[in-house]
Amino acid sequence: MKRKMITIIMSVIILGNIVPSTAYAYNRTDVANYAKKYAKNYNSKFTAFESDCTNFASQCVNAGGIKMKNIPKDKVSYGDLGDVYKTRAYWCSKKYTKSKKILGFTIKNKTDFVTTSTWSCVAKNTNDKFWGFYNYMNKKGASCKEYPVETTKQLNTFLASCKVGDVIQKRKSEGTNKTHSAIVTDKWYDKKKKQYNIKIAYHTNDKKDVDFRKTAWTAFGKDVKWTKIDVSTID
Repeated sequence: MKRKMITIIMSVIILGNIVPSTAYAYNRTDVANYAKKYAKNYNSKFTAFESDCTNFASQCVNAGGIKMKNIPKDKVSYGDLGDVYKTRAYWCSKKYTKSKKILGFTIKNKTDFVTTSTWSCVAKNTNDKFWGFYNYMNKKGASCKEYPVETTKQLNTFLASCKVGDVIQKRKSEGTNKTHSAIVTDKWYDKKKKQYNIKIAYHTNDKKDVDFRKTAWTAFGKDVKWTKIDVSTID
């Protein structure tokens, strides 16, 4: 009995010392499945924006296992309801209930979404309080790298680096902010052509199963630079 108990205790200690390589278990298949399911059929559990690409990308990443960092209730005001919350510290889109008061008396209760800029905006300058998805994830330790795609070789290098479940963001040229987010849903290698390719899904001109080489690259212009964001490495 004692030997059995010692074995159990040692097993618990050994298992307890196994530390995952990242703080989050990121399921890339879940990300892709979510993107394909809701690319054209909006998830009613979230609010929607006129420019919804990064809001959608955040939903996909969240579905893959990256947990929200919610705004504490005491930091949310009545005026924040239904609005974008400018922040560097939080990443979420969730409903809050707040009261509107006059002279200490509650005159109205309201429940609505509060969505952080880090959840819904592509990116902003680092000196701006209005941080976006790129800024937040980069600060958290996501693997972020920008690629030019002006030549066939450069394009292939970029696509070879992408993985299913990555977020990719474009910007038009040097000195401009990133303007669009998409999710990588499929990747393959064409042995005959000796090149990589991916499919993407995104909101704002809602699309899924978009062949990057045939549609996105040419449509977005040869001077575009693409950033690949791998959130599986965040703290």
